[in-house]
Amino acid sequence: YIEYLRAHADEVQALGKDLSIGVTAFFREPDAFHVLERIVIPDLVQRGDRAGGGDRPIRVWVPGCATGEEAYSIAILFFEQFAAARQPINLQIFASDVDDGFLDVARTGLYPASIDADITPERLQRFFIRTADRHYQISKPLREAIVFAPQNLIGDAPFSRLDLVACRNVLIYLEPDVQARLMALFHFALAEGGYLMLGPAESIGPATDQFEPVSRKWRVYRRIGAGRRHAVDIPILPAGAPRGPVPPRGETPRPTRVAELLHRALTADFAPAAVLINPRHEILAVQGPVVDYLEFPPGELTRDLLSMARSGLRMAIRGACRQAMQGHRTAIDANARVERQGVYVPCTVTARPVAGPKDAESLLLVTFHDRSSQAARTVKKPPGAASPRRAVESTLIGQLEHELKATREDLQGTIDDLETANEDLRASHEEVMSMNEELQSTNEEMETSKEELQSLNEELSTVNSQLQDKVHELDAANSDMVNLLAATEIAAVFLDLDLRIKRFTPPTARMLNLLATDLGRPFRDIATRVGDAILLEDCRRVIEQLTPLEAVVRADDERAYLRRVLPYRTADNRIDGVVLTWVDITRRLAAEAESRRLSAVLRDSNDAVALLDLEGHITGWNRGAEKLYGWSEAEALALRVQDLVPQSDREAASDLVRRIGQGEAVSESLETQRRTKDGRTRDVWLTMTLLRDASGQPESIATTDRDVTELKEGLAARQAALLYQEVIEHLPAGAVLREDGRLIMNQAAEAITGYQRSDLATVDAWCAALHGDQARELRPRYEASRAPGRLAQPVSLAIARKDGQARHVQLTACRLDDTHELWMLVDMTERDQAERALRRSEDYLRSIVTTAAEAIVTADSHGVIETFNPAAERMFGYTSAEIVGQNVSLLMPQPYRDEHDGYIGRYIKTGEAQIIGTGREVIGQRKDGTMFPVDISVGEIGHLRHFTGILRDLSDRRRLEWRLAESQLEERRHMARELHDEIGGHMTGIGLLAQALQAELAKAESPLADRTQDLVQSITDAHQRLRSVIRGLIPVEAIPEGLMEALKTLARQCETVSRIPCRFRCEPPIHLDDPATALHLFRIAQEAVNNAVRHGQPGQITVSLGQRAQRLEIVVTDDGRGLGEVPEGHAGIGLDSMRQRARLLGGDCLIQAREGGGTVVRCWVPLPGLRARTTRTHTVTPSETGR
Repeated sequence: YIEYLRAHADEVQALGKDLSIGVTAFFREPDAFHVLERIVIPDLVQRGDRAGGGDRPIRVWVPGCATGEEAYSIAILFFEQFAAARQPINLQIFASDVDDGFLDVARTGLYPASIDADITPERLQRFFIRTADRHYQISKPLREAIVFAPQNLIGDAPFSRLDLVACRNVLIYLEPDVQARLMALFHFALAEGGYLMLGPAESIGPATDQFEPVSRKWRVYRRIGAGRRHAVDIPILPAGAPRGPVPPRGETPRPTRVAELLHRALTADFAPAAVLINPRHEILAVQGPVVDYLEFPPGELTRDLLSMARSGLRMAIRGACRQAMQGHRTAIDANARVERQGVYVPCTVTARPVAGPKDAESLLLVTFHDRSSQAARTVKKPPGAASPRRAVESTLIGQLEHELKATREDLQGTIDDLETANEDLRASHEEVMSMNEELQSTNEEMETSKEELQSLNEELSTVNSQLQDKVHELDAANSDMVNLLAATEIAAVFLDLDLRIKRFTPPTARMLNLLATDLGRPFRDIATRVGDAILLEDCRRVIEQLTPLEAVVRADDERAYLRRVLPYRTADNRIDGVVLTWVDITRRLAAEAESRRLSAVLRDSNDAVALLDLEGHITGWNRGAEKLYGWSEAEALALRVQDLVPQSDREAASDLVRRIGQGEAVSESLETQRRTKDGRTRDVWLTMTLLRDASGQPESIATTDRDVTELKEGLAARQAALLYQEVIEHLPAGAVLREDGRLIMNQAAEAITGYQRSDLATVDAWCAALHGDQARELRPRYEASRAPGRLAQPVSLAIARKDGQARHVQLTACRLDDTHELWMLVDMTERDQAERALRRSEDYLRSIVTTAAEAIVTADSHGVIETFNPAAERMFGYTSAEIVGQNVSLLMPQPYRDEHDGYIGRYIKTGEAQIIGTGREVIGQRKDGTMFPVDISVGEIGHLRHFTGILRDLSDRRRLEWRLAESQLEERRHMARELHDEIGGHMTGIGLLAQALQAELAKAESPLADRTQDLVQSITDAHQRLRSVIRGLIPVEAIPEGLMEALKTLARQCETVSRIPCRFRCEPPIHLDDPATALHLFRIAQEAVNNAVRHGQPGQITVSLGQRAQRLEIVVTDDGRGLGEVPEGHAGIGLDSMRQRARLLGGDCLIQAREGGGTVVRCWVPLPGLRARTTRTHTVTPSETGR
């Protein structure tokens, strides 16, 4: 079967699916998920909010997710917690499994209807969608929060920086050693304080120092301790399992890599024995042959370095570690000896502090190595009595002396520590003595305070006698106050800050039913006879704001009172409550009410009522007078009654005022005329009455004017109406005559509305029939005021004909006189339909232009910008208001700016399109002066000689191309280095071997010597070709002068190969620090020179490098037959490549004919990172030519 598995890959996948177990459910073991919901998830959400305002998402990993129910359950709990905390959802869940089929089901999130037994109805409604086939599908926001990915838990790298790992019911299928490795893996993957959730039948095993329990029953743990990357083994396999696929029969396993063998050999032979310990001398890690210096002591296993040290090393290790920790430097003991197989071997012990992260600052690295120069001095311990006694004693004495020295050093360190402790005790003793002195000083101060208190007591006795006098004075003042309050008729109550009654006057007792026993009671407990719901609120407001408040209130006997609330101020201007007073204003209110009623009658009367003095000056003016005459009350009070009378009647009016004022007539009525403010003359019926004072003397004159102008004009209006009806009946257009509220339609209006004139006899009937539910809203349009004899502005109205058709009409009204108005109706329905179609087309086009991602600019035949859409504003930095009306060349740098108007003029004159109707790439210029590549397409709008340009910013594409070019350049450099370092080195070695072989064969006069000479020459030629290839990969050296040197070399190579003179010019020298830019410029020059040689048949070629203004230019000139100006899109691959490279650098490339014959290739790029140095002109020397 194994052989079958090797031959059939699909069988391996089928076997894996058969072995995998996908049993899962939503909220399986609900109590376990309750622990997550109650403890873990709230802590993670709150911790994420405190960490950085929600910038870092909460990361969760669910390995072995099967069909995803468990991952979705955890996501639901997180969504609910984020909603409860009123925080935006910031969650990232990774769910992994080895079965792609399970993952496809999980990604779809489609589950059978039976899941409603595991999920509450509220969660089903919120997080699931019921499909047509009786299934439930997870909502899109919940699905987008989870990433399902295939992953082998024991073979692939884990996710990192996790806040929660939920690996439930997976470990039970794994070996114990694999479970232990997975614990280390989870500890590495979790962030500090992260949580681990296992299945109810699983545990963390021996990893109790890595996790602490949160819920032992439901296997929820929290990560503790520092990270241990060395304990993580990826891939994780059981102990003894092969680390790769089982090779087929007959195949040998893959050999170990040479680098690994070299590393192992060097570590075994040269790495010293070393141990990493903490300050408690506990071993954390070992390296090298530590068995030569350490051994396990009998009894229980230990990690203590001193206990494991061989004989002779304990004191040396202790001393070196103490010196290293105290001095924070490397400590070396070169006189140590270690007993090894009965022999004391000289060795060196080195202790060095380990620098690193926080958790490694206090660690020490202890290394051991033998001193081979003294190996000859080692003396074996006598196993019995075989060795000489003197040698043994010498060795023992030396070892004892060394240990004695180390003991003395330990003792000296202990003495130093003791002296330090004594110094601390001495300082503490001095502090105690100082405190004792301070306590004595405090005791003396207390004695002084006692004397001061006795003096103060005497002073209080004196003050007490003075207070007795004040009390007598206060009693007298209190008696005066009581009598004053009793004598007044104003009800008053004094309340303290808690609104308790302090005092009240006798009228208050009667009005509020207060008794003497009510003193001290809260005022809110008193049932008063006065209705005042806001009294207590006003009292509190006065205490807070110190502003008096008053209100009119009524008692149950219908009497009215003016209630005032004032702050109660003490003699020292302190607020100590409020004072309430009630003043009876019943009679005053009745008089004011009567006066208001009479004033309202006169003020609101439609007749003009005026009050005059006996001289005819106006002293009163009601609203009817304002409405009739147009003067406001303030204006009328400055007039005389004669000012209201026409000039011809003023003498008679003055005589009437005189006669009434003198009492010759008490009242007189007559018809007369009055003049209004706007100069109109009105017919009025005047009634003038004399008013007398209490003594019967004439005091003033009252006039009542009633406007009778309309009555007199009514007859004339009715006669005019008959004439109007006769006229409009024969009008060809729709016409309606309005007479007050009545309407008369002609036949054309009947045809427009579909109604008979009797159906629409009034304005109300007209609005109800033609406007339906909108009648009330549209009625004011028919009531607009209009000047007589003038046409009003047309009003557009939508009406419904009698047959139900909706029509749009335009109504134009003309007031014929004060009572008649003419409406002209025009049916606008057909015209509206055409206008709507045109407007939809315009809106559609405007929406496209406004929302387009590309910049769209329109201009006239002179290049003046007419429209500038929002995308163009964002692209160029100009607002539409700034750029409209400007020439479109403002958006271009030189030389395009000067050439643009020529393109348009040539097209208008000849009709020959070069840029019209085609797309091309140009350079644009923003408002801030920055330039950027633009892809532009220009088209003509019909034949109106207006043009539309659609532009797309190529900056992002250029940046990507630039990164790609830099990546290619780096790859070429890497290839060149590899060829130079690896193959070049081998070629050199092979060449030397071949030369040595040829020399040996020649010395031996072998017939193969000549053939060997050919071999040496072939190797030399191959080496030269290899160098040429390397120079081709990196033609420009990575130095500031690399571009100049490369162009010089290009000129020399061209002249050598083609026999055509080629010169390079650069004055002053250009230093370019960017190798990628230099390489592109070199390739442009190289392509231009090659084109000139291949196609131009030149007699001379010149390559120039220079700086102009803020750009760098490379010009290649030849005097050959010439290529002429090559427009874009008509060039070959080489010319397009030059343009592409120049535009990649933010510039452009132009190919033009040279005066006198030949071709000029001119390339320019901006100057980022370029600096010109004004030094002497650099020329090519013979030595450089030889190089």
